[in-house]
Amino acid sequence: MEAVNLFGVQRSRSVQAAAWILEKGCFSTQELANALQVSTPTAAGWLRRLEEEGLVRASGEFHSTGGRKPRAWKACPEARYSVGADITPRRVTLVAADLTGQAVRTAVHALPFSRTPAYFQALAGHIAALCADLPAAALLGVGVSIPGIVSAEGDMVLYSHALSVQDMCAQEIEEAAGAPCRMLNDANAGCIAEVRADASLRDVVYLSLSDSVGSAILIDRRLRPGRNLRMGEVGHTTLFPGGRPCYCGKTGCMDAYCRAGLLHAHTGGSLPEFFRRLHAGDAALGAVWELYLDHLAVALNNLRMLLDCDVILGGYVGRFIGDALPALRRRAALRNTFEPEADYIRACVYKREAAALGAATLWLEEFLLTL
Repeated sequence: MEAVNLFGVQRSRSVQAAAWILEKGCFSTQELANALQVSTPTAAGWLRRLEEEGLVRASGEFHSTGGRKPRAWKACPEARYSVGADITPRRVTLVAADLTGQAVRTAVHALPFSRTPAYFQALAGHIAALCADLPAAALLGVGVSIPGIVSAEGDMVLYSHALSVQDMCAQEIEEAAGAPCRMLNDANAGCIAEVRADASLRDVVYLSLSDSVGSAILIDRRLRPGRNLRMGEVGHTTLFPGGRPCYCGKTGCMDAYCRAGLLHAHTGGSLPEFFRRLHAGDAALGAVWELYLDHLAVALNNLRMLLDCDVILGGYVGRFIGDALPALRRRAALRNTFEPEADYIRACVYKREAAALGAATLWLEEFLLTL
């Protein structure tokens, strides 16, 4: 199977113009023409079309250095929005994002997953509450992040160990939410959020350390799905043969040594509480954390040897990893055959709602490509 490009096909000049406008905010027609190296009439034509779509509006005039004052244009990123939902076994995280990909609303709800009409109605109710005073006609769609294997088209969860479901259709959520829905793997969603935040990222592994462990592999800014849509299932690589049991039924999987639950199980299910007590000097939790870092360093070195690219640590643990990066890098460097440092290990930019935001981004990219 060929690589899936979740960032759109080669953008047309008009799409480049829309993206530039949304990033710029306030500008003149001539600035747009200069930035994209087109004629002023061409830039003016794009602006007329985008004004009809409600994506830009006139906003006074710029100061003139001589001659006619140039008209000022202002982007309207609020003209459309999308919703991202990150579904996990215990909760759902929601984000409403504008056309710049910025989260304008967020919410987290305790919502134990079950494949039932009652669950989907509850999810739809939370989405409706999130968007209560946003125009319904401006909603592009709902992107759903799932810890599992999702079809290339995004219309079905083929299998999810974490949620104990298979062949779950996006239509089941669509019918309850009353909006088009598309699904994607949670690590892929988190990776998309990170890549949108850093245009320099081209080759990277995004490692999601949450209730389960997964990863997304980005090569030349393209997510690689693999022949069977399972590329990046690092949580089920064997870290220690014959080791701890994994929820998948095997033993010694990376998931059994690096999932977030190994930490928050010591603090009543609260990861923030684990790190609060850790930083306060709790010796017992310190020992748990040191062992966790030892195991994580083994996995990170394996990824570096296999793929030779940077690794971004995301998910629940990734948001707290910053202070521990030096210690983790030292551990990984000791195992590295070729490099004395392990600067390839990076903390995620998005500390919260990354998967939900990445899922929402799917609809934003698709909308831009229609312009």
